[in-house]
Amino acid sequence: MIGKETQNNKKKHTDRELAEAYVYPVENGIVNENEERDFWELRKKRFEERSPEQVVFSNILQLKFEMEDYVSNAVYNRELNFGTFLKEYINGLGKMNKEFAEEIDIKPTELSQLINNHRNPNNEILVRLELHSNNTIPAVLWYRLMEKQKEQYLMNNAELRKAESKHVKGRLSFSL
Repeated sequence: MIGKETQNNKKKHTDRELAEAYVYPVENGIVNENEERDFWELRKKRFEERSPEQVVFSNILQLKFEMEDYVSNAVYNRELNFGTFLKEYINGLGKMNKEFAEEIDIKPTELSQLINNHRNPNNEILVRLELHSNNTIPAVLWYRLMEKQKEQYLMNNAELRKAESKHVKGRLSFSL
């Protein structure tokens, strides 16, 4: 019986309309202000009652989505780099740099160099970050942050091109 009702409703309403009716049950398109206020108050209360573990989980998940969004976006932002996201990861955990450095078995000075982009992480550190996040943020995602930074460097470094030009002989006579 329920299956037939659902099929009949699908003919009358789009999937979006059905979803909105269940998520936001509104009569005649009018939202009751008291219900909306109660909804937001309840949401705020639940947000404030989150356990420390739930806070860390949401911070890390949000960071992961920001990282994925950034690496898939064609726009480069030099403020968003490996070090920036690493710092956000540590902050999202609610840890101090020294404590985090111990957890991934590196020296605090090395961590500082990574955060401040004075040093690129090696593969071992990328894997340690993945393992530390319990595979929530894969090593490949951390790598893609570095790759995006390197891509921008290669595309826009005129000095490098000029310096390396003297080492190239017998260039092709055409280009695409």
